[in-house]
Amino acid sequence: MVQYDRAGKPFTVYYPLLTPMLLKEAQKEHRTTEEWIEALKAQESPLAVAKQARMKIALRTLRRAALFALTLCLARVRAQAPQDRYTKYEYMIPQASGQ
Repeated sequence: MVQYDRAGKPFTVYYPLLTPMLLKEAQKEHRTTEEWIEALKAQESPLAVAKQARMKIALRTLRRAALFALTLCLARVRAQAPQDRYTKYEYMIPQASGQ
C-alpha cells in the first residue's frame, strides 16, 4: 500500500489499491450486520410470536366479517331489484332515453 524511497521513508500511497480494500471491508461489515439481524429474528420472543398469531387470527376474522357484510349487501340489492319480466341482472343496464 505504501511506496518507500531509497532511504526507507514513506514516499507515496498506492491509492488505486485503497478503494477495493475499503469496499471489501465495508461488504464484510454489511454481511456481519445481516447475520446479526437474522440471528435476532430467529430469537423472537414467545410474546412476539403469540402477538403475531393473534394478529393473523384478527385479520382472518376481519376478512370473514367483510365477506359476510358484502354478501348481505348483495342480498339486499337483489331483493330490491325489479322482479317483473326482467332478468335479475337487467336492472343494472341503463335504459336509453327517447326510444
